[in-house]
Amino acid sequence: MDPIAESTVSTRVPLRTLPRTPSGADSGTEVAHWVRRAQAGDLAAYDHLVSEFRERIYGLCYHMTGHHEDANDLAQDAFVKAWQALRNFKGDSSFYTWIYRIAVNTCLNHLKLRRNRTQHLSLSPSCSASSTRRCSSCRKITGPW
Repeated sequence: MDPIAESTVSTRVPLRTLPRTPSGADSGTEVAHWVRRAQAGDLAAYDHLVSEFRERIYGLCYHMTGHHEDANDLAQDAFVKAWQALRNFKGDSSFYTWIYRIAVNTCLNHLKLRRNRTQHLSLSPSCSASSTRRCSSCRKITGPW
């Protein structure tokens, strides 16, 4: 057998032994520790949680929107919303499940707003409203976005 092929075969790691968390170091109990510290007001602990889950939440947002800029903004919005609601996190689910759901809802709201704006623009291409006035033909509020 070819020596290069032998070394490739011998260095393969079975998939079931790969770590499930992004860094491989954080277990559920360690994440719970950081969550408890963040709930107590420790901003550095929350920053640790953000850095731990940032890429996964960004990937989710990018998958849902298809735009890098929107994904960055929405991921940041999800983490801000999570920080504001952190005291309500009971720990019934994992922190990632909780922040994942916040991110999904943030993206869905964004997509709904974007769809509504697109429909408004396509329904009244000759809309007479200027800047932030109410359109007389479709009765929707128009504005610079």
